[in-house]
Amino acid sequence: MGVEEKKVIVFIAHPDDETFIGGTLARLVRQKNRVLVVIATNGDKGTHDRAQTPEQVTTIRRTEMALAAHVLGITVNWLNFSDGTLFAREAELKEKVFRKIRLERPDILITFDPFKKYDVHSDHITIGCVASEAGYLADGFCYYPEHLEEGIEPSKPQETYLFNTDDPNYSVNIRETFHLKVQSAEQHVSQFGGGSFKEQLLHRIRLEGGNEQDLYLESFHKLYYSELLI
Repeated sequence: MGVEEKKVIVFIAHPDDETFIGGTLARLVRQKNRVLVVIATNGDKGTHDRAQTPEQVTTIRRTEMALAAHVLGITVNWLNFSDGTLFAREAELKEKVFRKIRLERPDILITFDPFKKYDVHSDHITIGCVASEAGYLADGFCYYPEHLEEGIEPSKPQETYLFNTDDPNYSVNIRETFHLKVQSAEQHVSQFGGGSFKEQLLHRIRLEGGNEQDLYLESFHKLYYSELLI
């Protein structure tokens, strides 16, 4: 049995990145944990339709994310950076992430593994690097002392889990919540089309040498040695 009645904060780059771990998020919610997903960008460049403006794309993706969040039972916050800008605006992003952790005071942090080979999207790498670093350092009062002046106290999660990893050391069985993972992912019509997300996922797993049973596992790299098991 995983954690119950804890606070979990998840940092992702884009609306739809939660689909990597949708089964785990749904499981955490079922176990009466409070799950907050913080999305760094607004998804404004997530289209190949030249007729759509960035503002239109943002509206579509916010709507899809709200539907997906409802299925999973999670809460969503937006940092509202433009797609593809996280690396260039890393300093600004870092302050916001430190601030969010200190305000929310989560027990567990989940984010991208910034050390994954061949992830060519700098947004994934940057949010993973910034969030995992903040998860380690946010209890240090010398970092962003202006937060103390605002009455925001240092705080850090007890455990960090990295997903989309090349070096998994922890797996979550999502068989009981897999249908919610699929249902929530299929709300992102602009990204995954109107087809079966399960079939798309299974196709990718088979290309990577896996089989159907791998659909029901989500893998992480657990950074620390706490007993907080998701």
